[in-house]
Amino acid sequence: MHFDLSCRKTRSARHTYLELGPLGLRTIKTFMEQKDFRQILKRYLSGCASDQEKQVVEEWYDEMGRRRGETGDTDEAKLEEQYLTNIMRHVAKSREQKKQIRTPGTGLGRYFVAIAASVLLLIVSLVVINRTPDNKAPVAGDVSPAPVWKHITNNSRVARRYDLPDGSNVILQPRSLIKFSTLFNVSMREVNLEGEAFFEVVHSKDKPFLVYAHDITTRVLGTSFTVRSFREDKQVMVVVKTGKVSVLTKSAAAPNVTDEIILTSNQEVIYDRAEKVVARRIVEKPEPIVPAAEMELMRFEEAPLKEILVAIEKVYGVRIEYDENKFSSCTLTTALSGGGLYNRMDIITSAIGARYELKDDRIVIKGAGCNYRLKR
Repeated sequence: MHFDLSCRKTRSARHTYLELGPLGLRTIKTFMEQKDFRQILKRYLSGCASDQEKQVVEEWYDEMGRRRGETGDTDEAKLEEQYLTNIMRHVAKSREQKKQIRTPGTGLGRYFVAIAASVLLLIVSLVVINRTPDNKAPVAGDVSPAPVWKHITNNSRVARRYDLPDGSNVILQPRSLIKFSTLFNVSMREVNLEGEAFFEVVHSKDKPFLVYAHDITTRVLGTSFTVRSFREDKQVMVVVKTGKVSVLTKSAAAPNVTDEIILTSNQEVIYDRAEKVVARRIVEKPEPIVPAAEMELMRFEEAPLKEILVAIEKVYGVRIEYDENKFSSCTLTTALSGGGLYNRMDIITSAIGARYELKDDRIVIKGAGCNYRLKR
């Protein structure tokens, strides 16, 4: 590789940079074309770079150094790590030599600067070759800056509502905080929670919404739910109001394995952080998931029990189990509006001489059945 070391003017590159000021890596990434940055490197190599041009190259070196160790364990990452190691070694050597050799009029300082710059330009070329096979991916100098984390804390005594960048919103309870990065809504939507919050998530099939709370991860596409996970709590709770939620927890039997539980409306999970045990159940106060006007129309006159129970499942999103053969002859006159789920179940089971119990995520009706009473 050979470069012309004469101080020829490269007005376009220099003009672009000097107009923007010393913004370091952001200048290179946002405002400068790749060819402009290469021109600055050539001027750095030839010893004709201005102080500001030297600064942008050295800031580029520094930024590349800070980015070390942030990439994944891939072949490409290992290759880039090797390149960055070489860069930093030569930059450190060049800077030390520039401090020691500072005599005006001599070419030694420029000579050592040229060595470092030539190494830099070589590395840029190698990284471009390895990382841009289709000439569309960013070059080495276009490495995205490390994400910046934004913290939202509710230090008040009442719940506060906050809007997220994707249009979703969160109601944050007192003594609670969330944090998310500047990469939020780029490919995924990720939030870290400490405390309790209710999320209303805008639907996006391509960008899952994830809430991390200690040992569990809640994953949704678009729904509303509550997560409670204070640092001092022994349990983590996820409560679903509408939609469907996937809850990932660490397995007690195999620490490296995660268990997945799918929750629907009016369901919740309680995760014991010490025992790593999950319990799923219907929430204490289930709320209707259909409009009130639709519930008002659900009135039954001497209707089969099965028809009434199907309507209740639709209104509250719960599952009801019973022996259809035993209760096939049961008929009732009732309405579903008002009273709540459990009050309605009390009335129905009392009328047919049965009882009900909550078992995990469902309601189970037990009893002799109406057929038995008819035979007597």
